[in-house]
Amino acid sequence: MQCKHVKGVTTVPKIISAANEDDFKLQYKELLQHARSPKGIVYVWRSVADIPRVRGSSPIIYIGKANGSLYQRYIDQISNESKEYWRRFNYIIKTYGSISIDIYETDNPAYTENIFLYQYHQKCMELPPINLQSYKAGML
Repeated sequence: MQCKHVKGVTTVPKIISAANEDDFKLQYKELLQHARSPKGIVYVWRSVADIPRVRGSSPIIYIGKANGSLYQRYIDQISNESKEYWRRFNYIIKTYGSISIDIYETDNPAYTENIFLYQYHQKCMELPPINLQSYKAGML
């Protein structure tokens, strides 16, 4: 994924490979502990193996943004995230392998997220499996 506003990319040094919801919460919290910086980011959740899409395949399962850090964005939502999405994450982990997160530091998170969603959509002809909102054509 590329955008002129990206200043750097890192991969969080923890993965999620949980076999049950309780382990998911623990691993998610550990991952977030390692994602306290940078601030002003776009984050990309990835599985080990590619997931079939309408056109081609991709390991990307979610693209999101945060004006603060990934930690700030999700630390208070771990229980809600696991309740709402555990079944999806569980299926992805069992079928496509553990989940890692890449963090793109950017001076414009909203624009960068929009560009990444657009790029993904152009490649795969659909959104990543967990994204519920599309890119905004007016922001391109």
